[in-house]
Amino acid sequence: MQRILHHFFINYEFSIKEVFGMEKKIGAYSNENNAVSVSLHANPFAKDENSQYIVNATRRTVDLNNLIAGLAESNTGIDVAMVRHCAELLKREIISKLQSGKAVNVLDLGTLYIGAAGTMSKSDVTTGTVPGFEVRFTPSKDVKSAVTDMEVDKIVMNDPAPVIAEILSLPDKKTDGNLTAGKMVRITGSHLKLISDQSAVYFVPFDESNNLVTDESRWVTVSSVLITRNLPGTLEFFLPELEADTSYKIAVRSYENANGKDRKTPVTGISSIAVKLA
Repeated sequence: MQRILHHFFINYEFSIKEVFGMEKKIGAYSNENNAVSVSLHANPFAKDENSQYIVNATRRTVDLNNLIAGLAESNTGIDVAMVRHCAELLKREIISKLQSGKAVNVLDLGTLYIGAAGTMSKSDVTTGTVPGFEVRFTPSKDVKSAVTDMEVDKIVMNDPAPVIAEILSLPDKKTDGNLTAGKMVRITGSHLKLISDQSAVYFVPFDESNNLVTDESRWVTVSSVLITRNLPGTLEFFLPELEADTSYKIAVRSYENANGKDRKTPVTGISSIAVKLA
């Protein structure tokens, strides 16, 4: 049987497309470089919210098929089927060694090993009370040094601006953007809470070119006395005086940061749909 399999893998010519359907994936990964994107989040443990960010690297996962496709592209004539078969055998052997309690040096990339998953009570120390095990990994020195000086190509600021998901006219329970003068409106979404005097809800009109007016002096402010409900996910208020036959978008300006505290610089969210008096 072993000879038959060997003959099968050596003599049958597989194309990458026929075996794994990797033709598309080669194109997706053939021009990868060392650039990496990072996202910045407010640090909830910092005394000053503007002094520090938590930095996360964007994860773009390359699977085994992508790796084999890369090998085939840079090593003409390689038997991709045999590589795939050997990789599967290697995976099974690594798992087998882990199950026997051994640590495994994985291709000099680092050490895969078993660790205890928790603690035990001093009053009940038996093999049956061991909390279980988990897999851990320690990267090698070469792997650590390989990513030390990677180039950052993009920084994404994750700033929690207000998000208006729905605008509901409370008298008729409609969400089509038609509002009733002097009646109540409910906005639902996220990061909507108005936590300072500078936070506000606005109705932003359109100009003659059908663009939103940028001159904030022309925005209609919802007075704080008209607001009856002020929660992170919900705002309810009576409509201010609006012009008939004029379309608006609703803007919420908040000074709330990711921790629910007051921020120094405001963020503004604008509704995706326009509203007007019915």
